[in-house]
Amino acid sequence: AHPVPRAALLLTLETAAIMAVINAVMGTLVAYVLVRYRFPGRKVLNLLIDLPFSIPTLVAGLMIVVLFGPDAPLGRAFGRAGVQILYAPPAIVIALLFVTLPIVVRAVEPVLAEVDVAEEEAARTLGASDLLTFRKVVLPAISPAIVTGTLLGFARALGEFGSVVVVAGNLPK
Repeated sequence: AHPVPRAALLLTLETAAIMAVINAVMGTLVAYVLVRYRFPGRKVLNLLIDLPFSIPTLVAGLMIVVLFGPDAPLGRAFGRAGVQILYAPPAIVIALLFVTLPIVVRAVEPVLAEVDVAEEEAARTLGASDLLTFRKVVLPAISPAIVTGTLLGFARALGEFGSVVVVAGNLPK
């Protein structure tokens, strides 16, 4: 078999898997914050979550190039640290995260909203820490939604082209 297609397939699977793990954690945390807390800027955060659904993925890729390019402050900072973001796997993961995070958040949010807060309060009253309460009460109830959102995000990442071709440079190694 040819090495270039194999490398492309492995890179796709590797970056999508990394993105899926990060999305499972971050998407769940964002959904939890949006459902359980009221704070200034909550509506803005809620709008920002849906932003990737409303802009072309090519624009997302260009945004990442602008943020992490060699002339951008972030790009220069990472360059001085010896870390290459653009035209490397980290940029691909960032692009995939931007495009797919809303899928996980929106999958977990409605299920989390249905978990009775009284169950969490009861666990805390019985002496459970916040982390233990989340692990034993909330997580079992929302884990099917986390898995669903994560798998949907993974599938979406496998087919993502617009943002990835911009940040990866479309150069076979």
